Amino acid sequence: MFFVAQVNVDVNETSKYFYYVNGDTKLIVGSSNNKLKFNISDSDGESGTLTLPTSDTSSYHICVVRHHNKHIYLDFNNTLSDSLNISTYNHTQTFNSTTFNLGSSGVAPSAPPVPSDYYDYLNGNMQEFIVYNSSLDSYKIGQVKSYLNKKYNIY
Repeated sequence: MFFVAQVNVDVNETSKYFYYVNGDTKLIVGSSNNKLKFNISDSDGESGTLTLPTSDTSSYHICVVRHHNKHIYLDFNNTLSDSLNISTYNHTQTFNSTTFNLGSSGVAPSAPPVPSDYYDYLNGNMQEFIVYNSSLDSYKIGQVKSYLNKKYNIY
């Protein structure tokens, strides 16, 4: 998944770029305390979280989020990246059976009234979002990042 976005929030707020939940299976990419964050969990509750410490999401940025086997990867502006191996994660799961949400959690409480901030809406701008349903090699990842940077002049 690749995206170009910018968040207009107080540094203490939480925003969602991408949100997928199907029971205990989750794949969430967001901004928390003005830092880029990626969380994944399987149906057995095995999970992992990556937070990039110096990723300023208040400026336009290019983000790359990858999930491959038992690894998750998070890249920010071609300068900051991290990965995590989740040894007990069930990597055979797919994320194809439920609709995903862009810009909010999309989950409403069962009883009204719905608080205005309940959905964790993204208070910012998404310029472009590209999602692949298969693995890309390093060359193709570089091509997509180059395309996004040429188009939006981020770095």
